[in-house]
Amino acid sequence: MYFRDYNFAHFNFAEEPDEKSYWYEYAPALGSVVDDFELQTIDGAPWRLSDHSGRPVVVEFGSFTCPIFCGRIDAMERLASAFPEVAFVVVYVREAHPGEVTSPHTLRSDKIAAARRLLANEQIAREVLIDDLDGRVHRRFGANYNSVFVIDPQSRVVLRRRWNEPSDVKRTLSAFANSRRPVPSEAVDFGSPCDRRPPGEEILRRGGADALADFAAKAPPTIARMLHSSSSAAVRSGLAV
Repeated sequence: MYFRDYNFAHFNFAEEPDEKSYWYEYAPALGSVVDDFELQTIDGAPWRLSDHSGRPVVVEFGSFTCPIFCGRIDAMERLASAFPEVAFVVVYVREAHPGEVTSPHTLRSDKIAAARRLLANEQIAREVLIDDLDGRVHRRFGANYNSVFVIDPQSRVVLRRRWNEPSDVKRTLSAFANSRRPVPSEAVDFGSPCDRRPPGEEILRRGGADALADFAAKAPPTIARMLHSSSSAAVRSGLAV
């Protein structure tokens, strides 16, 4: 069972150790066979992992209010175009930074509406799947905000990252493209920086002032300093309030 309310109303940095422990325990291990799952696309069509056996599959998790996920969209879309033989999907999960602008999901329709807002604001050609309200598939994959998994044609995990790093995904897919077996790899730390806007601004715009306050409340010193010195006047003003 997940250790807190899955669709939480307030992000809390203090829960990061528990988030990491949960990911270690529940995310599919390198070399393991991923159990089949089925979700619906944003338009209601069924999508099954087993329908894509015999080809690599890239499964990324994200939401409208996750700045890490959104910052990697362009790079992941380029990969999807460069490797058309690979099945790429985004699984839409709970909001990473809910607030008064984008609330936590209480109904499935809330989740679908948030996913449509994502598509209205971003150029995403990959298939977007809607997870269950309680994150059934997300929790099976460790429930982190922007994790990514590369699954080989035999449904085995060859790459797993708690935080997506597109360059690692590209390296793995390039091995398949050159008829080589990719070296299994994993990571739990952040990849390269990907902020598209001044620190905190994405959270303020998409989650709201409450979401920004939650993010800053127990942030590590390095992140707190970054927020308070943000070039965004709106962020600095919000933190002052």
